[in-house]
Amino acid sequence: MIQLASLTITAERSTLVPPALSIQPSSGNLLLSWSDSTRLYSLESAPSLSGPFAPVTNEVTVISTQNALTLPLGQDRTRLFRLTGPTD
Repeated sequence: MIQLASLTITAERSTLVPPALSIQPSSGNLLLSWSDSTRLYSLESAPSLSGPFAPVTNEVTVISTQNALTLPLGQDRTRLFRLTGPTD
């Protein structure tokens, strides 16, 4: 005869909190950084609030859980940035 111990399986839905995006001027450039140990978020930019938003394709430097990207300040100084991640 085989006896098994009681087994309980529970599940809960978790919500990812998007990381904060930091933007700082640095010697004629912009330094953008965000913490993302999951690597689930990517950076997008647009010329205005109405978009269109497009992926920023410059290389991101990753040190531990911190992502950093330096972009040159061009003549078009109006640029919006956002992080996009997984959706439900």
